[in-house]
Amino acid sequence: ATADAFTMSPNGQWVLFSSTATNLIPGVKPGGTANDPNLFRKNLKTGAIRLAVLTSGPPNGGLIPDSISDSGGLIAFEGQATNITGITPPASYLRVSAYVRDLNTGKVQQLLYQPEGTQTQGSTDASVSADGAKAAFIGLDSSGFATNVMLCVLSAGLVRSPSCRLAASAFPVF
Repeated sequence: ATADAFTMSPNGQWVLFSSTATNLIPGVKPGGTANDPNLFRKNLKTGAIRLAVLTSGPPNGGLIPDSISDSGGLIAFEGQATNITGITPPASYLRVSAYVRDLNTGKVQQLLYQPEGTQTQGSTDASVSADGAKAAFIGLDSSGFATNVMLCVLSAGLVRSPSCRLAASAFPVF
């Protein structure tokens, strides 16, 4: 079992990491053929480890940690798993989706931006601010290319609708 990827909170107290380990929390197993990792949060002051993203059964796709707030209560991650607890499974045409999850309330939200008249291929590279007040992510266009950086205001760990706005275009307009 390995730790595949990780991110640390800005204040250095929390680590959000993906792992296929089966000995971190009793009964928690990786998905697929033991290749689809779970996401865990570790408190570096106390050593306590918690499952950060719940799935119905082992994850049926990859989960990647993107960021964690200073309080350790808000995380951003991306993944291809369609069995994340608390959300409607993403559309099958999405390549990958970014999410925010409030670990205190258990609420999770998919981060998507779909310009009018287009079909998005998903989102990636999500980030939450240190204070948990904002989230940012990259929206993918209908070809799967990163096109827009979106900035969203959060309220109680979730995106306030409609609070997302274009922060930057990933490609210059010629």
